[in-house]
Amino acid sequence: MPLLRSVLQITAYDSLSYGVPCVTQAGPLLVQRYPLSSYRAMGIEDAPVATNRDEYVRHAVRLGTDGDYYRHLVNQINERHDLVFERESVTGEFERFFEEIITKH
Repeated sequence: MPLLRSVLQITAYDSLSYGVPCVTQAGPLLVQRYPLSSYRAMGIEDAPVATNRDEYVRHAVRLGTDGDYYRHLVNQINERHDLVFERESVTGEFERFFEEIITKH
């Protein structure tokens, strides 16, 4: 199961980084919340986020059959992806973390 969780995280993150919307259903695990938090950070209010299995299916069908909705999401993701993927504050925190680890060892 850890491999599956890892793959899901990478898939959703990669999907959004390329401007491709993905359907998500947030759960208690961190990996299940990445797409939801990314959509929220981008301010996409009509994102395909489900609260149960039936909603997930409805979102997936809509995303695959409603071209206007799909293009709308793609445009919003592409216009706002920098709010998730180009945050210098996050990059700076990673830099400081790795520098600290390296200097301690």
